[in-house]
Amino acid sequence: MWSRSKTPSKTALPFPPEAAEPRMLMERAMEENRALLERTGAVEEGQEEVLTYAVPVLLDGTPLAVLAVRTHTARDVHPDGGHQFIALFARSLAPVLYSADHHAALYRDNERLRVRMNESHTIVGDSEPMQRLRTQTLQAAHTAINVLITGETGVGKELVARALHDFSPRRNMPFVVVNCAAIPRELFEGELFGHAKGAYTDASSTEPGLLDQADGGTLFLDEIGDLSLDNQARILRVVENQTFRPVGSVREIKVDVRFIAATNKDLEVLVQRSRFRNDLYHRIRGLEIMVPPLREHPEDIPALAEHFLSSLRDEGRRPFKGFTPEAFEFLRQRNWPGNVRELRHAVHRAMTYATKEVIGPEDILEPPRSEEAPSRGNAPVLTLERMENQHIRQVLAQHGGNVRAAARALGISRTTLYNKINTRNSEQ
Repeated sequence: MWSRSKTPSKTALPFPPEAAEPRMLMERAMEENRALLERTGAVEEGQEEVLTYAVPVLLDGTPLAVLAVRTHTARDVHPDGGHQFIALFARSLAPVLYSADHHAALYRDNERLRVRMNESHTIVGDSEPMQRLRTQTLQAAHTAINVLITGETGVGKELVARALHDFSPRRNMPFVVVNCAAIPRELFEGELFGHAKGAYTDASSTEPGLLDQADGGTLFLDEIGDLSLDNQARILRVVENQTFRPVGSVREIKVDVRFIAATNKDLEVLVQRSRFRNDLYHRIRGLEIMVPPLREHPEDIPALAEHFLSSLRDEGRRPFKGFTPEAFEFLRQRNWPGNVRELRHAVHRAMTYATKEVIGPEDILEPPRSEEAPSRGNAPVLTLERMENQHIRQVLAQHGGNVRAAARALGISRTTLYNKINTRNSEQ
């Protein structure tokens, strides 16, 4: 078999060494997009004739490869229906070859995404939910369709948006972030579309907007669920027509922008409550990618913690070698309502308070809040809850971060100790 890449298929049986591969015939079949038959060998009646069939493997009329079959037969004697069978077999190969090539491309991109561990927009984790997220992201990245990313606060929706851009054909063009929740409602139009000279009292020059900056690339509409209805209407027109008019201008500007939006809100509920436009919802939701909360893939916590430790290492007072097994177990036991963002803050905080090169669970505990300065002559009063928290930290430190040993020393079960630690951290 010969493919468009001019390399033989690894799964195909090669021609015998003594027989030259019919490369020219196969190239002709590819170029002419039709089946060809070549006869060689026989000169006189009764001698064997070599028949070579070259049939293009087509998918929707596009040749993916060429299947060649060579057989020996007596002159003018052809196997009954042989060429029809070869044509049918080549036709059945097309979807298999396409799926194999597509899977191989996804695998290569998945590996590229996996090894880029030092970049801030890396999707980390080998659990089934994260593998599924990577696959969905890579599949969506290769298209031009708009994408809606959903998920709880802190799960890493912007990381997915950046990956969608970085693995798309637009990777070398701008990636522009619009924080829909941070831009004041009355300033949103000017920020997005720009303005002409004289549009405002102090508009002394023409200023391009974020859409101009994103031309040819990707515009990421973060927290789109917080947009007002009037600004939703303004966005809708650009999403539909890829045209907009700067504030104070009569000139229409055409752009080429891919839209990616993200929200932690349920847009379907907002549509039902008339707080989000139904037409905009369907325009931006060409594809939907849901980023799972950290509680659904706790097995990725050690890898995430190591990733954050590596990326934050330069900010620490000294190099850290990693985490103790007890620290990993402690991290896995926590609830993480703030998801990956909260985990990152916890690692950063542990690097600040740790006294050793290896981080233990006592370093990950929230530090006790500083007490108000006591009035003269009065000693500070600690609540029972804070005294317990400090005592737990001290016992953990005394036992080198070993949660089982600390629980034994405190006279409680390991589960109870984990619950107390989680309660303290969730209340901070």
